[in-house]
Amino acid sequence: MGKIDAGEAADIAAEAVALIEHIRSSLTKDDDGVVRLDPVEGRKLVRHLLSLTKAIAFAVID
Repeated sequence: MGKIDAGEAADIAAEAVALIEHIRSSLTKDDDGVVRLDPVEGRKLVRHLLSLTKAIAFAVID
């Protein structure tokens, strides 16, 4: 397994923070207290997560 340098680690951490913020901003709570995620935002979140996973994989492979 490869090692991740500090620059790559910082990029991955920044992407992870962006993903967490994306999740937080995508969730809504209705009047009954149920937390919901819009399906369109859900698909965007999946793409965001895949992008982060790809960045980690490429950093480890290099």
